Amino acid sequence: MNSIENTGNIKFRHEEETNKSIAFFDIKIHHKEDGSIKIQIYRRPTHTDQYLLRSSEHPTAHKPSVVRTLYDRSSVITDEADRKEEDTHIKHVLTHCQYPRWAIEKRKQQARKTKNKRAQKKGQTQQKRKTQE
Repeated sequence: MNSIENTGNIKFRHEEETNKSIAFFDIKIHHKEDGSIKIQIYRRPTHTDQYLLRSSEHPTAHKPSVVRTLYDRSSVITDEADRKEEDTHIKHVLTHCQYPRWAIEKRKQQARKTKNKRAQKKGQTQQKRKTQE
């Protein structure tokens, strides 16, 4: 891959699994004993948890997107067992970035509703395919 991207701006590296897990971008993939995998959100040790401050001069519409994006990622990537820990982390980080609790909770609920709608739509699509067969 490094020979294809010859500008030097991007460096690809090879990583090996350690303790049956490997990090890939912002996720960590764990191989379980039963052969299945578990996916968690991964933050590099150098990650600073700095996001757009609520008090910044950015357009107001950008600020709820910060909250929603973090919760969307959490609801898509993590399973129920890890979601509470991730939600606690998100809430702590966003509070530090001056987001009020009501705004955090509102966007969290919107992210969960979006996930449920996606799941319903997926179920309807699968049902439709079965009836067409």
